[in-house]
Amino acid sequence: MSNQMSNALNLPGTLNLPDKIGSQMTATMTGPVTLTLQPKERARFNLRIDPKDLAKASRAFGLEIGANIHSFAEKGSRSALCLGPDEWLLWADEEEKADILKAFADLYGDSPHSLTDISDRQVSINIEGEQAAELLSIGCPRDLSQIKVGTGMRTLFDTAEVVLLRRGETAFTLEVWRSFLPHVRGLLYVGNQELAIGL
Repeated sequence: MSNQMSNALNLPGTLNLPDKIGSQMTATMTGPVTLTLQPKERARFNLRIDPKDLAKASRAFGLEIGANIHSFAEKGSRSALCLGPDEWLLWADEEEKADILKAFADLYGDSPHSLTDISDRQVSINIEGEQAAELLSIGCPRDLSQIKVGTGMRTLFDTAEVVLLRRGETAFTLEVWRSFLPHVRGLLYVGNQELAIGL
């Protein structure tokens, strides 16, 4: 992919995305909704731990991790989403990965848990604009009007499993498995074009 094309899409060069998504060229992602891939690689972890030990996990991670399902917390470069009664998705800067792994390794003797590094599994797509929810509705079965700002959940986008975060009234983030990224971005591209021409 050329540097000009990569810059136009805010694509990190390490992703090695194909030049085409289905029949749609990636160089012209125009429309009323802004679609941006994550600006840089992120560390991601799946945490499974007994909820009674969540305070200890919060100290190890350096962020008060929410106990309520769908709750999202963020502080500096670190964030956490509660996916289930004993499951969380954690994010941090890539450079902080080793420190996080060590902190949880030190915690294990006192609070057994599972911390799985899933950094390379997923990619984030930021979706922003007045019609962001309308665009997402082409593939997401959830009633987006019922999703509160500052919450997130597992759901589907078309046939792909995703994690959806609502960061603002008109700002969302989709966490997509890399293998599904061309499919999801292709649908978003087509939907964005349809919104642009009023379909």
